Amino acid sequence: MVPVPPAALLRQGPAGLAIDPAFLALHLKRCRTEKLSFLLAHSHPFSTGRVAFSGIDDGGELELMPKCFARAPLGPHGAIVVGQESISARVWESATSGAVALDRLRVVGGELTESVLAGRYNGEPAVDAVIFDRQIRAIGLRGMERLRRLTVAIVGLGGTGSQIFAQLLRLGIRRFILIDPDRIGPEGLPRVAGAVPDDSANELFKVAVMAREAAAFDPTIEIVELPHSVYDRDVALRLREADVIFGATDTMVSRMVLTRVAAQYLVPVIDTGIDIQLDHAGGVRRIGGRVTIIYPDGPCLDCLGVIDNEQLHREVHGEALPRGYAGEAVVPAASVVAHNALVASAAVAAFVRLVAGPSVPATDRVFWVYDGVRGAVRPVALRTVRDCAVCPDAHGRGDSVELPCQGRAVLARSQ
Repeated sequence: MVPVPPAALLRQGPAGLAIDPAFLALHLKRCRTEKLSFLLAHSHPFSTGRVAFSGIDDGGELELMPKCFARAPLGPHGAIVVGQESISARVWESATSGAVALDRLRVVGGELTESVLAGRYNGEPAVDAVIFDRQIRAIGLRGMERLRRLTVAIVGLGGTGSQIFAQLLRLGIRRFILIDPDRIGPEGLPRVAGAVPDDSANELFKVAVMAREAAAFDPTIEIVELPHSVYDRDVALRLREADVIFGATDTMVSRMVLTRVAAQYLVPVIDTGIDIQLDHAGGVRRIGGRVTIIYPDGPCLDCLGVIDNEQLHREVHGEALPRGYAGEAVVPAASVVAHNALVASAAVAAFVRLVAGPSVPATDRVFWVYDGVRGAVRPVALRTVRDCAVCPDAHGRGDSVELPCQGRAVLARSQ
């Protein structure tokens, strides 16, 4: 965002203003070189109800947009107008396409809010005040309405991710994007919420188990099932549709993809981790859990030191060691449903605060660390610990920067 300084105004009065073309040309040049879009944002400070562009705005855009595309031809370019109670926006795909109204703007930060534009959610079922009475008492009707408008993605539907899904389902989320390439095996039955023995016998995908659970709870809930790796580019790009993303995976590759999605598309990511470490004798040495929110205006997982670049290199080149190492002996990764559930609950509680709770100033942001041996959860300040390779090159770049994925086309199945 670049505020227009008084010196760049040719004219300013009660009915409007005029900006120096030289000031605009400077920033349009940046749009051209950095492959950015130009959005002219202004206010109608006395507008109540649904704000709309004025005739003066229309005429100004007819003159401005051809100049924008002449200097930054890729586009799209557009405009935003802010009133007292609403926001409207529109874009031009080309100099001659005319304006196309946007249906939604998402405002993200310490608190995730959503401004609904013309007709976006007309006809959506209202919140059932009987079913959700207890939740409405805690987070308010406005918070419940916001929850029901969100699309939530979960990457990884194992011990932690399936618990997150089960809780979000009961919170009132109505649209999910579920990503996990794995099928249910015998070892998954004690860990994956909703799994039954027949799922293991039939080698059912974990995303299919979650879809079945959603259908049993409320058949009108929409589930996008993606039984593939988030490392596949077409799968990762589906995350652009999400308002919030949960990460519940145990690979550095997937965490790096989520970090880049968060940075490029300004989508909050709630990343979780749980690790039970064994000693040489097979005893439990450490139980550690973590819940970290990647805010669009905060440090990423690489900045925070969560990304292990050496392990990431091994995984990308097919050299990753199996999890569950205890000295030189390779053992299956230890897992206990109670520890998974605790981390999942902490993640969902953070989500509720992000979506429906009070705004979180940058100075107060924390991540949560769980010590399962001591039975303690403690907050740790969210602080950058190193310069990363993500934020300078990817922040806010959207589709103009390639995601670090394999380019393999897949099909999604919705129900």
